Amino acid sequence: MTAELPPGALRLRAPDGANAGSLRISALPRSARPEDRSRDPTRPLSEPPVQLREATWYRYSVHLPDVEVVRLEPSELFDADDETGKAGRLNTREYVGNVAITVADGGGQQLGETSVLIKASKLEHEHEYSKMLREIADYAAEAVLQGFAPSATRAAMVPTASARLLYQQFAILQARLADEELVQAIAEVIHRPHRGWVAEVEWRAPGRPLRASGHAARALTGPGPGGRASTLPPGLETLPRTIASHRAEETVDTPANRFVKFALEHWRELAARMGDILAQRGRAAYAVRGMSAVQRVLDELDDVLSEPIFPRYRASRAASHLKPSAPQARGIQANLLDICARRVKS
Repeated sequence: MTAELPPGALRLRAPDGANAGSLRISALPRSARPEDRSRDPTRPLSEPPVQLREATWYRYSVHLPDVEVVRLEPSELFDADDETGKAGRLNTREYVGNVAITVADGGGQQLGETSVLIKASKLEHEHEYSKMLREIADYAAEAVLQGFAPSATRAAMVPTASARLLYQQFAILQARLADEELVQAIAEVIHRPHRGWVAEVEWRAPGRPLRASGHAARALTGPGPGGRASTLPPGLETLPRTIASHRAEETVDTPANRFVKFALEHWRELAARMGDILAQRGRAAYAVRGMSAVQRVLDELDDVLSEPIFPRYRASRAASHLKPSAPQARGIQANLLDICARRVKS
């Protein structure tokens, strides 16, 4: 049974979902205490249980067994006491919203993750601040979306609108790939791909085995160059020099599967372009987070594209032949999700 955590403590979840340890946040002298709503029945399920205040300092400590040095992201919020990084101060600064906290070892290997909610200090967060943010988003989504910022807010996608910024497109792609409906739909496409039949013709000598069919009968009795043989079927005076053997071969190289591959490759090209831009930003905190997110998306898409139903795929930074028009690019995501969803329902 999992031990109960003290107030202000967050459980760190390892990449495989196991319990990796805990992150404890406490108040400094004469500072606001973190609000623990883990037992509050009115708390929305989408909100993290531990909630902090904007522009406030807190004390943090990381508790991970058998780990000596850790690195926390977003790094601009944490000021470690020493080189181990396991304890120090947390400054929420002016970031407001859900903050995903990642704990990695000294080599950058992710050990666990959790999240906190940072509330606005000057507005009543649940109503006034959220209402203000929704009104801003209605008129200018670009003002709300700050690329790979430490904090985030929940927003809905409008199917009739297209994302103009590259980061907007990447953020939507990242959210879609985490959507359980799309994950199940892609798994359905991979394990039960659309199949077609390709007619193949093989020319054989009359003495070789031949499957009895209408094609074979017409080839034996039809006009064309032929010759005599020592034994002939009744009613035949000559045999053709070669006989066409028709057979149908099953294939997964169909327009439906090629469209899915096209969409996945287009998504991969988008993520690769995002990575190329972030690579030019050096070791900035947002660039490090962004590169980590881009690499996860690339790895996920590469895993899907390496499936046998997508032959001749090579992991490349960009496909020169992949140049969809603007309407095609906007419709790829909605079309693929719709096709996959219908496949699952059927």
